[in-house]
Amino acid sequence: MHMAGKPYRLGVVAPSETESRAKVKTLTPVEPWEALSKKSLRLMARQGIFAAPADQQIKPLAFMFAGQGSQYVGMGKGLYQTFPGIRKWMDKVAAVADFDLLDLLFNSTEEDLQKTRWQQPALYAMEVAIVQNL
Repeated sequence: MHMAGKPYRLGVVAPSETESRAKVKTLTPVEPWEALSKKSLRLMARQGIFAAPADQQIKPLAFMFAGQGSQYVGMGKGLYQTFPGIRKWMDKVAAVADFDLLDLLFNSTEEDLQKTRWQQPALYAMEVAIVQNL
């Protein structure tokens, strides 16, 4: 996208691509000679729209996930049922497990999920699926 006479990268927080595009369309046009002020960028960010000049070096990205003890019965079921990309990656991880990983995540007892043997694969499946869909 071009704003203020130069190309920008945009990141938009929205539940769908359609809603994302609708948010971008609501942006007030900027004249080519105007620079985007820090205030303009903050106002956009409050709407879930983040912009940075396309030629600006991308900062390194790190993913941090909760560790053991953060799991719960039914964890990820809503994501699995709603997002095909999440379902695809959880299915891939589940296919290589030597137990029914999805049943463990969605239907097991709290007691089962407290066992390290089950906690780590359950958390890993969720984390992989989420990262692959960013």
